[in-house]
Amino acid sequence: MSVLKFFVVLLVFLVLASQFFVSVAFAEVIESEAASVLVSAEEAVVLGYHAVLGAENAGGNVSGLFVRLNDAGRLLAAARMSYRNGDFDTANLLANMGGNIGEEVHDDAMRLRDTALSEGSQRGLFTLVGSVVGVAAVALGSFGVWHRLRKRYGEYRGWFVAASLVLMLVAAVPASALYIHLPSGSDSFSELWLLGPGHRAEDHPFNVRVNETYSVYVGVGNRLGYSAYYRVCAKFRNETQPLPVASNSTPSSLSELYEFDFFVLENQVWEEMLDFRFLDVEHLNDSVTVGSLSINDVTFRVNGASLWNAERKGFYCQLFFVLWLYSAASQGFQYHNRFVSLWLNMTA
Repeated sequence: MSVLKFFVVLLVFLVLASQFFVSVAFAEVIESEAASVLVSAEEAVVLGYHAVLGAENAGGNVSGLFVRLNDAGRLLAAARMSYRNGDFDTANLLANMGGNIGEEVHDDAMRLRDTALSEGSQRGLFTLVGSVVGVAAVALGSFGVWHRLRKRYGEYRGWFVAASLVLMLVAAVPASALYIHLPSGSDSFSELWLLGPGHRAEDHPFNVRVNETYSVYVGVGNRLGYSAYYRVCAKFRNETQPLPVASNSTPSSLSELYEFDFFVLENQVWEEMLDFRFLDVEHLNDSVTVGSLSINDVTFRVNGASLWNAERKGFYCQLFFVLWLYSAASQGFQYHNRFVSLWLNMTA
């Protein structure tokens, strides 16, 4: 009887163990699938971005396409945050949606580029023909007028020739503009800012309490000379953890929390409101530990401990936002050497 009980217990154990290992393996498969879908979706959005740039350079109106790319960017950012939080099903779903938008934008941008190139070629041909006809008309007209008036106004021949040449140059300007492109003399750069809840550069949150919501505005201005693909990442640190280093363009090694992926047309701006609140805050005698932080209703585990600052008489932490820029040369995002931050007093 004891032997029978032993085998029954062993069988139950094996069944339970097999279920555990199957569930672990299944979870790993879901995680791997979500990671693969994310990579494919990001590639689709990048291809869509390049296609839209091509359509823009061809002279097409791409404002609507960039609106759709921004929809895809929001989905991809949400997918990455879900993936880091372990919600692989949601990450898979959001990434698929973002990738589908990227593919649709790519196809529409290619059609728009072809149409814009065709229309541009026709306009260029008409402009060229018009300029040639204009130059010829000025030349022939000037010759005819001079032939009639040369006896009376012969001493003004030089002025007449100069005026005729000026008129011919004016007639040739439209055609010349098709082939001569002067370089821009302005500097290329990006702007990154952080505004307070009143949408002003003041009254930023500083003294914060647990479970109270605080708001700021994060903005980016594009002065690069082309439509750009940006990413802003929110990070959290105490006073001893690393910030980005401007001198050698090194980003902070801390983990990303909330993310924004977005596209900004040349000489345009992007701005979003961000709400945050602290959860699971534990006050001890000489430290404060933040267990989790909610940003725009997405909760992140931070487990950040801040020690008592005797000089400033408080517990301080920092919420900062780092700007990244997509580089076609490296085929990926690079730290754009810009960040803005909020010092927060957790003493209360």
